[in-house]
Amino acid sequence: MHISQPELDKRGMTYEELFQYMIVFLDHEVTHLRGIHTSIAINDIKAYPLQIATRIIKMAMTLHSVIERNNDYPVSNIIVRCMADSLSALYLIYGGKDEEIKSLRHYLYIIDGIKGRLKEYPEKYEYDNRISKEEYDKLHQQLIECRGNYQRTYDFSKSMIERLELYDGRKAVVDGLIRDGNWKFKTLGSAKNYYNWKEMYNFLGLEKSSSFFSLLSEFVHGLSTSNLIVEIGETTFEPIYSFATSLLDRLHKFLEREYVQDMEIVRPQMLSVLLDENVPPIL
Repeated sequence: MHISQPELDKRGMTYEELFQYMIVFLDHEVTHLRGIHTSIAINDIKAYPLQIATRIIKMAMTLHSVIERNNDYPVSNIIVRCMADSLSALYLIYGGKDEEIKSLRHYLYIIDGIKGRLKEYPEKYEYDNRISKEEYDKLHQQLIECRGNYQRTYDFSKSMIERLELYDGRKAVVDGLIRDGNWKFKTLGSAKNYYNWKEMYNFLGLEKSSSFFSLLSEFVHGLSTSNLIVEIGETTFEPIYSFATSLLDRLHKFLEREYVQDMEIVRPQMLSVLLDENVPPIL
């Protein structure tokens, strides 16, 4: 069933066309911002959120491809959930005003990811004759180098946290956060308190219920309801495009707020590019 939107109808745009517009707009916006903040180092906390923004935009591109090429309803819902998770993390970690807390969450976020990788790379390996010794030696060296890189990243992130002023006087709590990789903590009163994903979706300030994104876990985890047969029609994917467009709009608002001064440089460049590509004016 098609749900009309007056603003879209007035401009003769479909849900898909608005979604595509937002992708083009944000892709240019982030590209220009990355031209200003060129670092990809983990200790550049101003530049790092742009890597997350780039990933969200790529997921949006993939979403469009999955829908238009494959009519894949379950996978399209999975992508929307991934977009919501990434955007919620972006808001929680980098959207606060306290720079010390922002740095703490950032390095805990790095540690959380690295911890999982380190678990998958044991410190010792034994040759089991299942491949040639020459292949084993090459693979073994690669694994050792990978583990070393992850360990150095973990150690660096930990050392950066220990340099923060808030570490003094809260050492026990912060050490607990480091141990757990807990970047979702609510307060520094305890290392065990943290936001769940449903609570984190509320940071996005969407009119839609945060429980919607939690519901999409049925597709992520392959629950029985993800096997329901969905008849594909012209309007089947309109709600998905609508939710995804709302998420892209929140990404734009985040960038506008966190890169205020840079936007004075970016906007004139954006206007020139968008006019050249005959992109319709933003709603």
